[in-house]
Amino acid sequence: MDHLIKWDHGGGPAGSCELDTSTTINPLGPPFSMDLLWKKLSGEMAFYPDPYSGKVQSELASCYSLPHENVLPGSGATALLYRLFETLNPLRLILPEPIFSEYPRAGEAFGIPMVFVSSETRSSRFPWQVDPGFSGVIENARRGDLVVLVNPVNPTGEEFSRDSLMALGNHLFLKGAFLLIDESFQDFIAGRSSVLAFKDEFLSSFYVLKSFTKISGLAGIRTGALFGPAEILSLVRRRLGPWSLGLLEQEVISRLVSNREGSLDQCAVLSGLLEILAQSLLNEKIPVSRGAGPFLLARTGWGARAGELADRSLGDFGVRLRVASGFGPSNGGDWIRIGFQGLTHPERVVDTILRLS
Repeated sequence: MDHLIKWDHGGGPAGSCELDTSTTINPLGPPFSMDLLWKKLSGEMAFYPDPYSGKVQSELASCYSLPHENVLPGSGATALLYRLFETLNPLRLILPEPIFSEYPRAGEAFGIPMVFVSSETRSSRFPWQVDPGFSGVIENARRGDLVVLVNPVNPTGEEFSRDSLMALGNHLFLKGAFLLIDESFQDFIAGRSSVLAFKDEFLSSFYVLKSFTKISGLAGIRTGALFGPAEILSLVRRRLGPWSLGLLEQEVISRLVSNREGSLDQCAVLSGLLEILAQSLLNEKIPVSRGAGPFLLARTGWGARAGELADRSLGDFGVRLRVASGFGPSNGGDWIRIGFQGLTHPERVVDTILRLS
């Protein structure tokens, strides 16, 4: 698969393009003042931070009403998932498509065999639908396997109910398999389908991964958390070692936890910006698919030329685009996922697509 070879996750460094629509970062920035944060930290930077982020761990545990030993803060979701894969060493990865490209990349890094579960079911709302009812996942799963689901799905925004995920977790638990749910976009939908609410069941049957870099709008400050059984998180913590989170990262997580209302207010604004972007595309007869999450899909019909046209978009027009083929679907070249600065500059996004087409 192409996404195992070509790096396609994340935008470029600052200044590498004029407009980056390719990531899923909150374009409004953090819901707290960075000036006040820097002012607070200016007198503390010369000192070592808490080596195991105990204060942040307790704040997250309180926020999600979980025992602190079932919470592990870390320097971004990606770093945590790599250490989790290394620690669990699953027999295989079961990956329902479409799937965020970092999961197969991590599986390849550790030599874990992968089973991609595709669905032939067509949806009127999404160009691709994850295995309905998870029947293919349950059929393929064996003892020692790790199933990975992103909820809401990246890049479609398809959302799964808590009950359906709990039922899947129970099926897998009985088969001796594990379930990892990536909830990196739950903060954009007020956690309405987060399984963290089912703490008693979740502690014994599956793991939850969260990225805080997206909702904070601070991709350059790597923050995230892993939730799961205490004995496994203890092993992951040992692999991370002390000071895996610096003082800045710890403070950003702490401020996010204490400013959740501000994040919710931002999400209402983002929903309005997505609606404007969707309508701007539709006005030019560009089909749109929008689910839950801070992004949408636009159908370009570029097909095999998608990579070439995305390169041209960056080189000629200064706009970075994310072609959906990196998520696995065979016709992903016909779609682009638009997020980040694309939400605040809809006219330029539409103009770029029209000029390329």
